[in-house]
Amino acid sequence: MKVFCASILMFFGLLFNSFANETAVQKESKKVSVFVNVDFMSSHVWRGGKSGELPSFEPLIEASFGNITVGSWAAATFDGKYKELDLYVNYNINDFTVALFDYYCPPENLHEAKFTNLNKENTFHLYSIDLSYEGSEKIPVKFTASTMLYGMDYNSETGEYYYSTYLEAQYNKGWKSNTVSVVLGMTTHEGIYAKKTAIMNTELMYKRTFELKSFTIPVFAKVVYNPYSNKSYFIGGLSISREFKI
Repeated sequence: MKVFCASILMFFGLLFNSFANETAVQKESKKVSVFVNVDFMSSHVWRGGKSGELPSFEPLIEASFGNITVGSWAAATFDGKYKELDLYVNYNINDFTVALFDYYCPPENLHEAKFTNLNKENTFHLYSIDLSYEGSEKIPVKFTASTMLYGMDYNSETGEYYYSTYLEAQYNKGWKSNTVSVVLGMTTHEGIYAKKTAIMNTELMYKRTFELKSFTIPVFAKVVYNPYSNKSYFIGGLSISREFKI
């Protein structure tokens, strides 16, 4: 819990410093950018692990002002057996982003969980801090490091947290309206992803983006293979998104 609180204090310290250094001219020139997106997925797979058996509906909304973005993402399979609600805030510095996530993954029976329950032994929340580098023309690879801080990462046998850590490299190659992405992800030690250090996520995705008036509609297909569990998944889907300023 001390690590969790320290991370939050550090994060909001960065936000305060950003506002303190902002000039009056910059404040007047900035507007809030709102991004809305809805994904329709054949199945939900995240970091090499599958949740639910049926297609999922996954909406997202976020607002950005300057270097700060706050948002919410949700998902639900068509049979309602898998549900998730995430909240996040991130701060961008050039090509780097630091973010705090609250993943809420309740059981199928919602009466068994309360959103406000943050007890480490039986909460359905999972908190993480992520640091990512977006890449550049010289290094067209996005790197992400994510560490769980509190919540469902708790080891009831030892009474301590795993602090599960996930490292990922993602290469994107785009031309015209097409994008090919390759992902390699691993965990550094025993935790929620695996019982040991392991590569547990590899992905190959092709995406084609269409434009319809003010809407962007990407259609994509990807193959995911988890070497640790020796499981593979083929996923297809499409998105409908729009961005506007207020």
